[in-house]
Amino acid sequence: METIHKYLKYISNECDRHLRDKEVSYDEINQLSIELERFINMVNESELPKETKSQINKLSFNTDIGKAGLKV
Repeated sequence: METIHKYLKYISNECDRHLRDKEVSYDEINQLSIELERFINMVNESELPKETKSQINKLSFNTDIGKAGLKV
């Protein structure tokens, strides 16, 4: 659980860093999508309870230009 917390903190810091310039490129959105996929895979390989895994697996990231957003 500590590893997941650290990873989410890293992702949060990266998002903050990219948003500071008030412009997010398609490459940055794509990288975030890749990181989210990596996070979900890490969770699925962990020993977390199935209910927690199920909730995390509901995360999705729409990378369509103009409609990008993290859905929870």
